[in-house]
Amino acid sequence: METTTLHEAPTNLALHAPPAAPLAMSFNPRGARNAYLLTWSVRGLIEDPQVRELFGDELGRLRESFETWRPATKALKEVKLKLEGIRMLPRTGGKL
Repeated sequence: METTTLHEAPTNLALHAPPAAPLAMSFNPRGARNAYLLTWSVRGLIEDPQVRELFGDELGRLRESFETWRPATKALKEVKLKLEGIRMLPRTGGKL
């Protein structure tokens, strides 16, 4: 583990390492599912500053729609539970 003071720029031990291959994920609908993948994907999306800047109004409307959504089936209720992170978004008209 390496640390630096707040006054020094962090060092990069992998400065001369070859670039890593991009992360690739294949989708197999019959394969094992990660129950948290959708939750973390949505969280990562709505926490991204560029996404909030570009789509702030749309995200606000998405939150409002999420609040009024009443899923009827068990599967959709599970989806709504996994999308609860959308509630962290400000209401429409609020600054993101």
